Amino acid sequence: MNTKAMDKLLSGALDGELTPGQRAQVEQWLANHPDAVAQQEQWARVGDLLREPLNPPDPEMEWQAIRRTIRSQAPAADAVAAETPVFSWRMAWAAAMLGLVSLGLYLIAGFQLHQGTLMAHGQSGAPAEVEWAESGVPGATMMIFADQETGMTVIWMDVEQNGNNDTKELEGS
Repeated sequence: MNTKAMDKLLSGALDGELTPGQRAQVEQWLANHPDAVAQQEQWARVGDLLREPLNPPDPEMEWQAIRRTIRSQAPAADAVAAETPVFSWRMAWAAAMLGLVSLGLYLIAGFQLHQGTLMAHGQSGAPAEVEWAESGVPGATMMIFADQETGMTVIWMDVEQNGNNDTKELEGS
């Protein structure tokens, strides 16, 4: 009998699927071939391992093991805090740039206000014509311009009182 056919019979014997005649044939083969006995014992051990019920691990126990591993490998909180600066050089650079942009916008707006070319709020296009006038109120400065949306003349009066600047809007036609 060839080896492949005998391997099928050996496998069937381990699974208990042989007829009595086939079982007698397998026992005779095993008596004449000692290497086949070793192979049958090895297959029997594999079959026993495959038939054993699997005991899956407890998920909670696995998560606890993972947390323990993370805690053991993580640096101490004091070391992390000492290594991380509160204000890094990037934050300092960004603050400096923001300050420079703000200063530039402030200077441009102040120059335009001083030159009388500052646009009235809500207005786009050409700048409004602004006139500066003196008033009879001591320490007060007046700015007069025509609101192009409403067609009204707007008068702004900046009055200095006790070191504080108060701005008041007076509208006229």
